[in-house]
Amino acid sequence: MRKAVHKTYARRAKKREDSRPGEAARDTAELLIDNMLHSGPRTATGLHTLLYGLSPSMHEIAYFHGFGVGRSMHGNNATLDDLLRALEVGGMGKALYAPAESLSYITSTSGARTEIESGMPMHHYESGMISGFMASYTGRGISTHEASCMWDGSDRCVFVSGVQAAWKGGTGIGAEEFVERAVALVNGIGNPGRGADYYTYLSIQPLLYEGMVKRLAAPMLNAGTGLHVRGNAQRLSDIVDKAGGFLGINARLVRNTKAKKSIVLRYNSFSSANYIKLTVPMFIGIIGDGHIRKVKSSLRNGAYSVQMDFSLMVQR
Repeated sequence: MRKAVHKTYARRAKKREDSRPGEAARDTAELLIDNMLHSGPRTATGLHTLLYGLSPSMHEIAYFHGFGVGRSMHGNNATLDDLLRALEVGGMGKALYAPAESLSYITSTSGARTEIESGMPMHHYESGMISGFMASYTGRGISTHEASCMWDGSDRCVFVSGVQAAWKGGTGIGAEEFVERAVALVNGIGNPGRGADYYTYLSIQPLLYEGMVKRLAAPMLNAGTGLHVRGNAQRLSDIVDKAGGFLGINARLVRNTKAKKSIVLRYNSFSSANYIKLTVPMFIGIIGDGHIRKVKSSLRNGAYSVQMDFSLMVQR
């Protein structure tokens, strides 16, 4: 039933024009970068890290997209302090820079750790972003690899940059581990962030295409199902709230009666229709064994909102 509901919603969403009149300029990397650097101290929570961690091909997409973002940052007069701030905004914790004779190191202390360990570095996008910035800054061919990562059990992330510091991909995480990590990260959110999550949206730009969104719908749906299985009726509002914080949107259970329940998702003005199609499956999974009565979306003042009306067939 979950897959059928998602396919129905996807067909409806596909009919909408993926554009927002007067808002196209807001989707430029330059504006997103500028807004990111002036946003709060913690926004992103790991969605892009999980999605890019699925396979070696996704690692490569992450690294080279991050490289372009880092190069663009320096090209738009961002400083090294701005780069470190971007990493902190991205959930990496306090980042420190240490130059050496032929290499340089960026160390991040704290961040969104989970008890689940992948046994390999996961921050391919951030490695690319550091490389792109450093390459533009030095005018040389700089590569970066993550020597240690909090996702592989280390207490900090260490990025090593240099002419010979070649980037290294991994083998990718499995579908079950993706679900485990997503559930752990969502449940680990303390106070879900409200407002713009520029870092998350900027980091996943290469994934917001029809074919890629369709490919990623299944793991997102399964992650929501994992949250449903480990939750209960009393925690439904909390789960929805935290899932919204994880995805960088405002998600609320606005009606919670025995006969009818409604989830409302409010997206930022820079979010696209394909970002909706990427994120809605998680909430379909959270609804779990419920009966979805209606899903409707609207576009107002350049920002999308989605309302999902449903009832629970089995009370938890």
